[in-house]
Amino acid sequence: MGTTAYLLLLGLALFAIIYALSLIGISGLVLLPGSCVGAVISPFAGKLADKRGFKFPLTLGGCLFLLGNCLLLVLQPLLTPVLIVVCHIVIRSGFNLSFANTISNASTLVDRKNGADVNSSFNMLQHFAGSVGVSLATPLISLAQKTGQGTLGQRSYQGGRYDFIMFSCLV
Repeated sequence: MGTTAYLLLLGLALFAIIYALSLIGISGLVLLPGSCVGAVISPFAGKLADKRGFKFPLTLGGCLFLLGNCLLLVLQPLLTPVLIVVCHIVIRSGFNLSFANTISNASTLVDRKNGADVNSSFNMLQHFAGSVGVSLATPLISLAQKTGQGTLGQRSYQGGRYDFIMFSCLV
């Protein structure tokens, strides 16, 4: 779950910036509120795992991740900077509920002497997943921009639809 979440988060972050700039004329600042909310949620996610076990925050995080992606897909014709912010807050909340708890859970499954290996393995997987997420998101929107019909905004919109569908399926 953790690596997939990171792949999706970075792919969506890059895509949201390109999409917001191409269609709405704003920059990546739309991602800042979601990142701030995610930072606030992280400590609570750990406490939630301590109280209810790892399964609950991982499931809740995955559901929020899916909800945020589906909201982007369904609300695409209506997207405004505010809606992008709201969707990113939902996505980031899901990510922060699941990712750190995935690492914590994984560290409980190995011998104590290998605990550092878990952290470094997840760090390596984060970097790999981030590059894969970006590598998946950009070609779809680029392909639509280069081969589609209509204005650049209309072609970006179609590429965005492909990305929203792909990310929703991956979640």
